[in-house]
Amino acid sequence: MLYPDKKPAVGIPMSISVTATTASGRKMQLGKAEAAKDGVNFEDTTDDQGRANFVIDVPGDIKAMKMRVSLDRLYN
Repeated sequence: MLYPDKKPAVGIPMSISVTATTASGRKMQLGKAEAAKDGVNFEDTTDDQGRANFVIDVPGDIKAMKMRVSLDRLYN
């Protein structure tokens, strides 16, 4: 993530939510609320290069995913 002047946006809190679709067509959430019970982190803060990292544990029967990255504290 970069500011308009092309400098890295450092220290920006972000989160990710994921809607997955199984091979049978069932939709399921893989977002932070669902992951909290498993101890998975769906939140991060941008580093000195303006990058955030997220780990998504994807079940084997998923054929598609829609991901949304949010700037939690700025817009919620």
